[in-house]
Amino acid sequence: MWIQVELVKNGKVIGRVKVGDYGYWAIGTNIINTHLDAGDDVWVQHSTNQGSNMIMSRNGGYTMFTGHLVTAD
Repeated sequence: MWIQVELVKNGKVIGRVKVGDYGYWAIGTNIINTHLDAGDDVWVQHSTNQGSNMIMSRNGGYTMFTGHLVTAD
């Protein structure tokens, strides 16, 4: 089972990660640095043409997204 997700900023894909396995545990990570202005929208979405629509495995895996403010303008 494979899954590909994208990080989107104001409607434009700024990064993606694809992870899958052949019956084994699998982990995928990605680090993206971007500048945000007040009012910008950021979200994670499925790539609709890739893999399944699962965010979590059948065995109860975890999905995590974090964001951090490094410096304010």
